Amino acid sequence: MVGELMTKKLEEKSQFNDLDVDGDGTVSDHELSIVQAHDAHRKYKTQERITIGTAISMLVFTIAMFLLPESRISVLTDLSNLFYISGAGIISAFFGFQAMGASRK
Repeated sequence: MVGELMTKKLEEKSQFNDLDVDGDGTVSDHELSIVQAHDAHRKYKTQERITIGTAISMLVFTIAMFLLPESRISVLTDLSNLFYISGAGIISAFFGFQAMGASRK
């Protein structure tokens, strides 16, 4: 049994039928690993989009601050501090977790 791939039989109308990539009625460990890799990639792309969106919004906010009159800037000072701190937290968390994941491999 050592070195053999485990297979999982599915019921006829199972909700996991889409995991059976080759259509043979069983889901092998290889097919499950493909699905897990796909899910991990989707998670990474979602985190990447959130990070890019945050960076772009910080850039747009910074440019907008240069275009606003000084009276409005003084009103937005407290908000801008919180905005930059939270945005930097999102971006640093993304890069930090990517570095931690790379060091575990």
